[in-house]
This record gives sequence, C-alpha cells and structure tokens, in this order.
Amino acid sequence: MPRSGEKSPFRYLVESNANSMRRHLDGGYQAGEFELLDRLKAEGGTDYFAMVTVRPIGGELSDRPFRLLLDIDRPGGYSEADLVALEARRLGLRARLHARRARCTGRSGL
Repeated sequence: MPRSGEKSPFRYLVESNANSMRRHLDGGYQAGEFELLDRLKAEGGTDYFAMVTVRPIGGELSDRPFRLLLDIDRPGGYSEADLVALEARRLGLRARLHARRARCTGRSGL
C-alpha cells in the first residue's frame, strides 16, 4: 500500500491509461521514480512488472481496475517469455480471479 503522498506505480498506470509497466531494478532504473520500487530494489529485487485491466462484474466490465503487481529477485529479472506469457493470460487471469472472489464472497455471506 503506498504511503501518504507517495507516487504509486498503480496510479501511474491508471492515470496514463497504460496496460502495463516494467522496471529493471538491477539495470537502468532511476531511483526516486517510485518509492515502492526503491524499497524493492533495496530488498534485492531485480525486476518489477505491473499490469492493470478492468475486471468483469456479472458479465459487465467494471470501471474499477484490477491490478497485478509482480517483483522478482532472480538475476536478470523476468525473461521476455515470462512477460509474453503474463500478457497472454491477462484476460483468463482476470476471469479466474473474479470467479474466485465471487466464491469467497458467497461463502462469507457478504
């Protein structure tokens, strides 16, 4: 969760209407762009990938975006094949997470 006043990668994605963003934390990342990424890098993170999409609600598309934020500490970060696979699964992942959320909400009685 971003701290008060902190620039958020998720907010950046929503405001710029971008689908995804990637930052190589072990390469040319400019410290100070996002405090979250500075912290991840300090903790040994090597790569950061985020994607955002609208989520389906009862067959309709919600105006509330769904976000997936991933970081890794593997030397060299994510491979291009990793990112292609994540992008290709964006819609399926969105649908599965929505279905799981619906099952959890149904079980909790909310």
